[in-house]
Amino acid sequence: MISEKMIEEFEKQKKENPGFVVLIRRGIFHYLLQEQAERLAASLNLKLKTITENSPSGETKTVKSCGFPDSGLDKYVGRMVRLGENVIIFEDGKITEKIEVHKKC
Repeated sequence: MISEKMIEEFEKQKKENPGFVVLIRRGIFHYLLQEQAERLAASLNLKLKTITENSPSGETKTVKSCGFPDSGLDKYVGRMVRLGENVIIFEDGKITEKIEVHKKC
């Protein structure tokens, strides 16, 4: 399940690591969120989910996500790298891995 804290972490990491896809690990799943999920879901052959919720203040929030189990991490990160994406993996409040694609000149 996508929590408010997860979305906040995603936005913070995206801002602090421009040019990187932010993978957030929760339990045994890795998630791509918002525009990154929307942009990469088809290329990675993942189902894009859209969740719309109303907050207690009456504000409507829409979250887009796609994800995969931990067992598919190497496969999906490999695909992202082949697509030219830089990737960070974020879990438990810290970046646990940072993969930067070096493009040939």
